[in-house]
Order: sequence, then structure tokens, then C-alpha cells
Amino acid sequence: ISMFDNRDRTASAVAVDAAELQPVSRATFFEAVKRCPDLAITLMQILCERLRWVSDSVEEYALLSLNQRLARRLLVLHDHFAGPDGSVQIAQTDLADFAGATRESTNKILMQWKSKGLITLKRRVIHINNRAELDRLAHEASQ
Repeated sequence: ISMFDNRDRTASAVAVDAAELQPVSRATFFEAVKRCPDLAITLMQILCERLRWVSDSVEEYALLSLNQRLARRLLVLHDHFAGPDGSVQIAQTDLADFAGATRESTNKILMQWKSKGLITLKRRVIHINNRAELDRLAHEASQ
């Protein structure tokens, strides 16, 4: 966002693995966009995708229970980032932040799911044992 509007960044990122980064100046970025209109179209598609995600997230925070939000977030993480064994590497604090909750309330729900056999918890790792039930929780009618 800051590349487009030349204001402060709205977020930061942390590399999970070692990475090499190449800085790109704003002027260089806009020259590339002028030379390659397909780049601009692709960037607009990405921005629209992100805007839809933010809009959906705001709606979820307003309308869904924490149980539903956690189940949905965990399923999204699983679908996009699960390792070969089906486990998701994430700290409970990060999952709580992702669902708009406290670590304590997130831990309480995860412990309930663990006791029911829906998930297995290890340090910074969550393994889904019963995807169908988590999917049901994610989409149940709000109470």
C-alpha cells in the first residue's frame, strides 16, 4: 500500500525461512508498471482480492462467534500452509491475532477441541484430526 500512496506502511512481515530481499524504489516500481500494463492489471487483481479478504474478515468479526472464526482460520491455514503431515505451524498467540481474539480465549477453545479429539496440539503446531467436524463448527449457525 505504501508503494502506491507513498505513506507509512500498514503492516510488516517476518520471513519464516532465510530469504534474500531486493529493495525496489517507488520510481522504479512505477516505471515498471508503465512499461508493462499487465503488471498493473495483476496488481489490481491482487488488491481487489485483499480488499475482499479484509471486508470478509470485518464481517466475520462482527457476526461470527470466536469458535467459528478460529475454526475458519485454522482451516484456511491448513489448506494453504499445512506441512506434508497435515500439521500447521503457528503459535497460539498468532492464531489468536489472526482470529481477532486473546491468546487465553483461543487456548480455551483449542483445549476443548483437543479433548474432543478434533485436533492435536504440540508446541507451535496444530494437527487437524477431524476436518469434517471443524468444517461444521466453522459454518454452523451463529448462536
